[in-house]
Amino acid sequence: MNCRSWFRSLFLVAAVAFALRAPAARAQDGVVISSPETGSGVSGLVEIRGTAVSQPFLRYELAFAYDPNPRGTWFAIGEPGAAPVVEGVLGQWDTTNVADGVYALRLRVYSGERDFTEFFVGRVVVRRDLPTPVPPSTEPAASEAPGTGPTPSGPTPTAIALPPPATPEAELLGGAGPNPVAPALAALSGDRLQAALIDGARFSAIAFGIMGAYAGVRWLWRRRRRK
Repeated sequence: MNCRSWFRSLFLVAAVAFALRAPAARAQDGVVISSPETGSGVSGLVEIRGTAVSQPFLRYELAFAYDPNPRGTWFAIGEPGAAPVVEGVLGQWDTTNVADGVYALRLRVYSGERDFTEFFVGRVVVRRDLPTPVPPSTEPAASEAPGTGPTPSGPTPTAIALPPPATPEAELLGGAGPNPVAPALAALSGDRLQAALIDGARFSAIAFGIMGAYAGVRWLWRRRRRK
């Protein structure tokens, strides 16, 4: 075999290999589940969306299984699809008869009875107690906190100044309530106070003189008894 024949044979082999691989690549690109996604939570009637295209196209099938699925047991979802789907609804999965848990979804597109391409989505959580989305409120939001809004129309109330609480010093000086000491202090004049102080000093001097004389007499009497 010359060099020219060898290159021709190599080219034919490469062309055949590319022709065989191209449909598989196109089929792989056209088989996908876009919703629900991996790790999402679902409940009720779940819409399965995606693309199911192959060349040639025979049919596509949807199925679900427990995740993990050690036995490889799959359960069909609806009837097989008879036409290709591009970014549309592939089927609906009724989870009302399925126990809560983690599941996997499978899309299988057949280009022949024994030739198919698959796509899987795992960790889809079925929960019947998923909260229902609450519609947004149509009521206007309060712009101010309770008690801080504008005051109602009408005259503004006048603030009343309360007197400070009475202290013991104020009471003694007659600042709050009746005080029996205050009239007595006011009645005493300067002369009367001075006279009272002098009288008190005299009385004290007399009292000390008497006590001193008594002490002296007693001392003399004791001394004479000892002699």
